[in-house]
Amino acid sequence: MHKTFAFAKAMLGLKVAELRSEKKERIDKDLPLGITIGGLFEVDTVFQILMEEEFPFLKMDIPKVPLTVVAYGNIEDLGCSIHRFYLAEQSSDDPRWYLQVITHREKIVEQNLWSVEDKIYPGSLEEWAVWDDVSDTPGIMNVQVFVDNVHDSLEYTRHTAWGDGPYVRPRQLKETLYLDEFGAEVVTLRHQCMLFGRNSAKYEIEETKVPADAPVEWCLITIVTDGDGKSVEIRKGLDIETGSLTIV
Repeated sequence: MHKTFAFAKAMLGLKVAELRSEKKERIDKDLPLGITIGGLFEVDTVFQILMEEEFPFLKMDIPKVPLTVVAYGNIEDLGCSIHRFYLAEQSSDDPRWYLQVITHREKIVEQNLWSVEDKIYPGSLEEWAVWDDVSDTPGIMNVQVFVDNVHDSLEYTRHTAWGDGPYVRPRQLKETLYLDEFGAEVVTLRHQCMLFGRNSAKYEIEETKVPADAPVEWCLITIVTDGDGKSVEIRKGLDIETGSLTIV
C-alpha cells in the first residue's frame, strides 16, 4: 500500500491547494474523536511507560513521537463503521500505524492502535498458499492458532465471528481510503483478513508471572489488494482509551 500512497500523495499538492482556495467542503468534518486529516496525534507518555515497563513482553511498536494523520479509511461491515486514521512520523510518508475506531449508530464500541510488523510479497501461487489455503495443507491465516516465529514462537488464537471450524477462510472487506481532506484522491483497498489475539496474562516470561491485568495483544493478518497488486500485512495492536491520546 505504501507505493500507492506515496505516489498519490506526490500528485496531490496542487489539487489540494486549489480546493483549499475554493473553500471546498472537507470530508473529515464529523469523524470520531474530532480527528482530521493533517492533524497531529500522540500517545500519552504514561501509556507508553506502562506498556514498556509493566508489560515488556508485548511486541507491538508503540509510537514515541508525535504523528501526523495522513489518510482516513472507512469500512462498513455488519452494521458498524470501521474508521482507520493512518499515522506517520512527521519526517515520513509511510503510515506505519493506524488508530481504528469502530462505531455502531455513531457510538464508539471499540478503539485500538495498530502498528505494522511485517509486509510480505509472495511471488507465486505456492507462496500465496502458505497464507490462505484450506486444501491439503491449511494456510497460516486459516488455522486456529498463529505461531509468531519471529517473537519466541508466541501463540495467537483466532478470533472470528464468521466461523468456528478448524480451518476458516479470511473475512472479505472493502476499504475506501481518502488521501486528503477534500476527497480529491480516493483509493479502494480490498482486504482478506484474519484476527488473532494473545491473552498475555496466561504467559510466563523468563519465569516471571505476567500480571493478571495484562492487556490482550492483537495480531491482524491481512492480504491487501491495491493499485500495486497484493501483499500480506502483519500488524500488532492494543486496545487504547481516548484518555491516553492527544489529538490536535
